[in-house]
Amino acid sequence: SAARGRYLQRFITGTPFGVSYIGAGGTACFLGLAEQFSSPAVDGSAPYRYGGSITTPIGADDRRLLEEFGARLADEFALRGLFGIDLIRDVAGRWYLLEVNPRPTASMDLWESSAASSLIAWHVAACRSGDLPSPTPATPGAPLRGRKVIYSGALRGCVPQELTELLLRGPDDCGQRTVADVPAAGTLVEPDRPL
Repeated sequence: SAARGRYLQRFITGTPFGVSYIGAGGTACFLGLAEQFSSPAVDGSAPYRYGGSITTPIGADDRRLLEEFGARLADEFALRGLFGIDLIRDVAGRWYLLEVNPRPTASMDLWESSAASSLIAWHVAACRSGDLPSPTPATPGAPLRGRKVIYSGALRGCVPQELTELLLRGPDDCGQRTVADVPAAGTLVEPDRPL
């Protein structure tokens, strides 16, 4: 039994994922599925701390299941705008819901480049007028997009070798940088232009 003010949670072995949606009018549009990575704190205080995400291809059956689940959540809880859920998928392929995040989530920027408009514009339209977009589904073989969070306390004055190698690699075959930092607050960024 747990002490007052605490709760117990069953540990499920599997792969963590985040699903992004935009909801309005009792339904939701599925934006995408991303595998999540942990970046445990060195002192052990946060073993499941968010460390980043990478977009994940999804089969038709799983996509249909997650689309229906997002629509049910949006209807049941009157969710409007961007929201996400965290899941674990066990080795048998079963999905377990961990939490519902009724807000934009950390991995949503992974879907920004494939959107016909900005996700924030979609969010505002869904919240103000209940308008939902028609997102373009990811095509098979589309490039994966990812993000890695590096906590400054973990750097201890140096940049990890893996990040250094990515930064030095330079442009990809299309002439775009494969890694970029998030721009500083107040920086003007032109739409659809890599940093």
